[in-house]
Amino acid sequence: MGVPNLAEIYVANALGIVLMVGVLLNGAWKQQKKGEDVLILYIILSILVSCISDPICFTADGKPGTLAFVLVYGFNLLLYITMLVLSANWIVLLERHISGINRRWVIISVNVICGIAFLGLIVNFFVPFIFYVDENNVYSRGPLYNIYTLIGFIFIIMGSFLYYLARRKGGVFKAFPILHFIIPIIVGVLVQTFNYGISAIWAFAAVGLMLLMLQLQKENIYTDKLTGLFNRFYLDKIQSEKKSKKDFCMIFVDINDFKGINDAFGHKEGDKVIKAVADIISAGIENRGIIVRYASDEFVIFLNTDSVIDSDSCVKSIRDNVALYNAEGNSKCEISVSVGSGIFNFETSSILHALEVTESRMYEDKSEYYNKHERRS
Repeated sequence: MGVPNLAEIYVANALGIVLMVGVLLNGAWKQQKKGEDVLILYIILSILVSCISDPICFTADGKPGTLAFVLVYGFNLLLYITMLVLSANWIVLLERHISGINRRWVIISVNVICGIAFLGLIVNFFVPFIFYVDENNVYSRGPLYNIYTLIGFIFIIMGSFLYYLARRKGGVFKAFPILHFIIPIIVGVLVQTFNYGISAIWAFAAVGLMLLMLQLQKENIYTDKLTGLFNRFYLDKIQSEKKSKKDFCMIFVDINDFKGINDAFGHKEGDKVIKAVADIISAGIENRGIIVRYASDEFVIFLNTDSVIDSDSCVKSIRDNVALYNAEGNSKCEISVSVGSGIFNFETSSILHALEVTESRMYEDKSEYYNKHERRS
C-alpha cells in the first residue's frame, strides 16, 4: 500500500473543485432539456462533494482521536455513496438524452443495483467487508471492495449497451459524447484502484464532465429550444456525414390549419400545440430514429429502416397519439396532422430530394383533409 502524497491529492481535487464550480456558475447545464438538467446537476454535485471529501479522508487518515475516526469513516462512506449517485444518474441521463424516454426496466435495474449497494454500505458498518477503519484510524479496503468497483463498471457497460441499441435503431442520426465522459473515469478508477494513495478518480471525473458539457453545448446548436428536438441545421450535418449507405425512411409531418389556431387562440396556444405535436411524434417514434423541427409547424422524421411496414406503423402511432390527445381534451383546439413518407438512399438521393418528395405527399394528404374540413376563418 503506497504512502499518500497529500500535496498531490490537494492539487488534484482542487482542480476538480475549480472545474465543477466553473460548470455550475457557467449555467450550461440549465440549458439542457427538461429532466436532463437535473440529472446533470446531480452528477456535478456528486463530483464536487467527492472532490471535497477525498482530501479530508486522506488528511484525517491515521490521525488519533474520535473526530479523526468520524472524518475518515464518514467521508469514505460519502465517497462510496457519491460514486453510486453519479453512476446511476449517468445511466438515466444517457438513455433519456438518446431515446427521449427512460424505460421502466432501466429505472428498475438501476434502483435495484443501487439499493443493494446502499444496503451493503449499511451492513459494512457492522461487518466491514467493503472497507474498515482500524484502531489507529487508518482506512483499509475490505475483501469485497472490488464489488463496488465492479458496480461502477456494470453501469458503464449498461450505458454502453443502451447507447449501442440506440445507435442500432437510430442509425447515423443518433450521437452522444459518451466516450468523452467515461474514458477519463475509467482511467481514474484504474489508476486509483491499482495505486492506493493516488487520488485520481474524482479529478478525472471532473475533466470528463467538463468535456461532456463542452460537447453538449456544441450539440445545442442543433437543438430547437421550444420542442427540444433537432432543428433545421441538423439536416446539413446528416447530409455531410453520410456514414451509412443504408436505405432510410423520411416522414414529413405538418399541423393542419396552424395559422387558424394562432389566429383563433393566440401564439401562446400555438406554441403549446407545437410542443404537444413534438411530444406526440416522439412517443410514436420512440428511439427508432430522430425528429427535426423543420419549420414553424413542420416536422421531419428520419427512421433507420427501409421497411414500408415499419414506416406505416410509425405513421399510425402518430395519428393514434393525436386522436388520444384530442380525446383527453388537453388543448383548447382539436389537433390534426398531414403526413407524407417515403424510402430513400443517401447514395442515390439527397436530403433535399427526399424533402421534396415527402412534402409533396404530405400536401396530398393535406388536400384530402381540407376537402373534408373547413379552414378556421
